[in-house]
Amino acid sequence: MKQINGKLKPDNNFKWKFRKQLLAACFFLLVCITGITAATKGMTENSGTNQTEKIPGCGLADAAYSYDGGKTWTSDSFLEVAGNGTYEVMVRDRLGNISSGSFRVDKIDRTAPAAEAVVHPEGFVKDKAVIILSASDDGSGLAGRPYSYDGGRTWTADSMHEVEENGDYQAAVRDAAGNITRLTVPVKNIDRDPPEISFSLTPEHWRSGSAVLTVHAVDQGCGLDAKAFSFDNGRTFQISGRKVIQEPGEIKVLVRDALGNFSHGYYRAVPLRKLEWTRPE
Repeated sequence: MKQINGKLKPDNNFKWKFRKQLLAACFFLLVCITGITAATKGMTENSGTNQTEKIPGCGLADAAYSYDGGKTWTSDSFLEVAGNGTYEVMVRDRLGNISSGSFRVDKIDRTAPAAEAVVHPEGFVKDKAVIILSASDDGSGLAGRPYSYDGGRTWTADSMHEVEENGDYQAAVRDAAGNITRLTVPVKNIDRDPPEISFSLTPEHWRSGSAVLTVHAVDQGCGLDAKAFSFDNGRTFQISGRKVIQEPGEIKVLVRDALGNFSHGYYRAVPLRKLEWTRPE
């Protein structure tokens, strides 16, 4: 600095130093602004990320989201999908910088469980049969109470169910997503019906001497017992349904099937009277 006419004025050397400092400051400011702009643009152009929050800088566009590869844009940040698969999403800011990414959906389950039913035991029973359900589900898994034996009105965790009557039972199995497999389970092996019996006498027109009473029996369920016939009120049973009779009387017959269901029958054996012939006068 120099003093001229009592006033301090900058000399040429001072002016040069000041200009150098000013240029340095401007250059530093330019570098800072360029760095901030590049960093912001780098954030918005970083593909492969699912960045949906507001990006620092210019902000998100009004319609910031696209779920069809950029064909259409929406302000809705939620996407409802109908099936499993990989879905692409794009997000843009007000300057048109775009981030893109993808997400996988594999929790949608519309497949009902695999299920089958068996009736135990396989043979005939007199009192109760048991329906047994078995099932598996590769999607959401079986529900906590997956089994129903009344068409889905009530549900239970028990895979076995006792029934006391023959008929078609409506069973069902459900998974955790609510998909249901329905089964019709026929139960035909409960037998409480006694055999059907009928009688015949040989000779058919018995008049005197001995005759043979034959008991005919049929059982549509479990079948006749090996020794099905009794002619002494059930004290003993025999294989044959034939009995020789010598005199008139009422004969009580019992017939049983393999489960112990009984039929009772009575046969009244009365010989025919001889016809007396008189010569007409």
